[in-house]
Amino acid sequence: GVEHSADLDLFRFDYEIDADGQLCATGHQRITYVDGADMQPAPFTEIDRVVYVHAEEDEPSRLMLADPYSGPARPLFEGQDFDALFPAVLADGRLAFFSDQPGHYALYQLSDAAEYVRALERYRQRADDTPPPDWRTLIRPFEYPFPRTQTKREIFVASVPKDGRLAPQLVQLPDTIKFDTVLRLV
Repeated sequence: GVEHSADLDLFRFDYEIDADGQLCATGHQRITYVDGADMQPAPFTEIDRVVYVHAEEDEPSRLMLADPYSGPARPLFEGQDFDALFPAVLADGRLAFFSDQPGHYALYQLSDAAEYVRALERYRQRADDTPPPDWRTLIRPFEYPFPRTQTKREIFVASVPKDGRLAPQLVQLPDTIKFDTVLRLV
């Protein structure tokens, strides 16, 4: 696997309003792993999840799926045997990520990622007799163009250098710069 430092800790904090109308913390739960390095979060707002990268020494960097309401994160692709980095949930519902599947890094996509996650979670909960979705048949080389975002403000998670390592940061582009302009520069 790729050597990384730990940049990301996801927690769920629970609050309630007490009898006096005051906001009180009632608990918290760690979502990411304690061991290894967790980084590069990609919010998946359509289904209230976060996809991120988990790396351990001498193992491929894996994509993880975190549901802040149901406990610790789990692998997005069971049995993943390749490095996967820089996940991004696109406006058209695709999950894009870099992978070294062919022996060199290239951009890949998982189309209709929300439906894949729903099917995966149904299988994990044994809600029905459906077999697990076969991610190996669903991952394809990335198809351009990048979709336009549906939001008025162009806000996204970027990996930025901080203290000699990459750290996730929310970035908002000024109104004079469009996201597709930035994508054409890279």
